[in-house]
Amino acid sequence: MDGTTVPEAPVDEDGHAPASEHNVSYSTDIGDWTYVDPVPKAESVKPTSNEHLGSRIPCRLAAHALTAAHPTYRTPLSEPMAGGLGGPDVEHSRAESVSRRVDLVVTNQAGGSGFQFRRKRNSFKTRDAPDGPMAEKVFPPVKSDPNASPDDLRGFADWFTSQPSARERFRWVLRDSLDEVLDGQRTGRWCYQHLTKTEKTHLGTIVEMNFTKEFELADGILLDWSVAGADLDCKFSKEYGNWEIPMEMYLCADHGDQSGTADHAALLFWMNDDKNEWAAGLVRPTDKLLRWKTDKKTRTLVRGYNRDNKRRLSDDGVQRIFWLWGGRQDDLPENTILHMDDAVRRRIFTAGTGQKRINELLRICQGRIISRTTVITVAQQEDGMKRPRDARLPKHLGREGIIVLGHQDASPHIARILGLPVPDKGEFVSCRISRVSGIVGRDTVHIAGELWALSNEGDQVEAAPSLPKKRPAEGWLAYLKARS
Repeated sequence: MDGTTVPEAPVDEDGHAPASEHNVSYSTDIGDWTYVDPVPKAESVKPTSNEHLGSRIPCRLAAHALTAAHPTYRTPLSEPMAGGLGGPDVEHSRAESVSRRVDLVVTNQAGGSGFQFRRKRNSFKTRDAPDGPMAEKVFPPVKSDPNASPDDLRGFADWFTSQPSARERFRWVLRDSLDEVLDGQRTGRWCYQHLTKTEKTHLGTIVEMNFTKEFELADGILLDWSVAGADLDCKFSKEYGNWEIPMEMYLCADHGDQSGTADHAALLFWMNDDKNEWAAGLVRPTDKLLRWKTDKKTRTLVRGYNRDNKRRLSDDGVQRIFWLWGGRQDDLPENTILHMDDAVRRRIFTAGTGQKRINELLRICQGRIISRTTVITVAQQEDGMKRPRDARLPKHLGREGIIVLGHQDASPHIARILGLPVPDKGEFVSCRISRVSGIVGRDTVHIAGELWALSNEGDQVEAAPSLPKKRPAEGWLAYLKARS
């Protein structure tokens, strides 16, 4: 793998990129960057001709263009790299290829930790509440009979629904994929609306990658996966009905060599983080089930391509979707920060240091699961997961009677005894407890020789006990037995 390169294109006569259009391209090989001309969307597309693909043909920087006479070009190392361009310490001003010019800077990054740069990049950031919804379209009240999948989709449907905990894994793939792109620990982002246009486009790829790993799916011959002995493609959209279907997925005589070899099936994903909703369905697109439009000039029906020669499902095509588990689901794992009241969210993020922000989070959000993603987004530190563990200390929340339960030692048992949600690995739940005596009509747990219960309003605030390592005893009888 050769040097790291981040060029920008195109440039004006002075060698500067226009303020309105910055293109970034990455390649492991010097001179292998590609540039796509950002042209307006064509009114009509002719799939049988290469002419309509002109705006998407990459312009590759040739090696001879880089080795041309440039005043600042130098190659101090004699051993050639890929493309015969010299060693890794190369710097030159501009190169021209196929009438496209880009600024190039290639430097040897060996040595030095880059800590000062990473520290600046990873500094604490606050984000405003979104000014609009994640999705414009509403998922209609459509349902599918889980036991009546179409014959041509039954093999896929049976395979997925027969996998262990399949539905649970589906919803968590969607949750984890969005959280992965948000990258709250480094960016402070906590909702889809904070993403850039490129990242929003990339989310579909992340969903596909994570789903592939979750179910250990093999590559298909022509499409993304091979499931139940047949090719299956993956499509994601946060807008209902906006799944993009490429030419290679369906038969069309007018497409010539670009036509698919068959009408292939697709697994469709949809989610709306604003409403904790998600869905997954199967469909087999055909030329007739994809969108058509009326040509403005000829007033005839033509295929409704976008600039990438993809088409969306028609209304009839959307009606053909077989929804796994019946249709829209309302239990996408919750985005805790997104669903907070804005005033509460500001209170947490303006509390001060990373430890103080986590203290405030656990002080406010008692009795509910706090996920790893929430913790590291609020902390925004390299060791963010240590902050909840420190929060239980007497110098922090411990003096307020608040305990912070995790997934280890006695914590899950204490949570279960007190009627709290039980944390899984990487999760926490906080609560305030009070010392009680006698039968109090509340679930009690025996800790450090005393009985403790969830605090009621009006209970005196006292320091919380240290959490035991071993499973604690439960209730008043256990307390009496321990004291006898």
